[in-house]
Amino acid sequence: MNNKIVLITGAGKGIGYDLAKKLNNNKVKTYCILRDEKDLKKFKRLRNCITILGDITKINDIKKIFILAKKNKDEINCLVNNAGIRQRIKIKKLSNEKIREIFDINFFAQYNCIKLFLENKKKNIKASIVNIGSIVGQVGFKDLLGYASTKAALSGMTKCLALELGHENIRTNLVNPGFVKTSYYKKFKKKKNYTNGL
Repeated sequence: MNNKIVLITGAGKGIGYDLAKKLNNNKVKTYCILRDEKDLKKFKRLRNCITILGDITKINDIKKIFILAKKNKDEINCLVNNAGIRQRIKIKKLSNEKIREIFDINFFAQYNCIKLFLENKKKNIKASIVNIGSIVGQVGFKDLLGYASTKAALSGMTKCLALELGHENIRTNLVNPGFVKTSYYKKFKKKKNYTNGL
């Protein structure tokens, strides 16, 4: 991670926050976008993390990150697309509005982040894109049709980008975790079957 500057979306909780802490401990400069102002308190002791409040479904909020990085003379060369939501809705009750909502956050926002990342990256600089998927997108899961569909779409996009961008020294990877013991763990542990947090 020498000379790497990382952008993490959805850094306020879960995998995003734990990753931000890990990178901070390894003295990796990280730009973190979070949606909830309450989460800012957790970053006060993370000196290597620069936090920005924003909504990744709004392109102008994403642009602010790259504008700030340029102002700081930083070259963001690693993007971690972590932001996302999960819906537990049975197919008979799943509306078109809800499907659009989850695709806007879990897929189209990731796509826009990648587009802006590529537009702001200098030529001939090695870079990395890491998309956070889910095992649910690979095997399916009861009542998670919308969520599974977005993660499957993210998988397809990642494969295409890996083929398209590899010759430009840009690595594109997808990580498909199952249940992860992060800051969400206590919340799920209270439930009878906390593997529902996949």
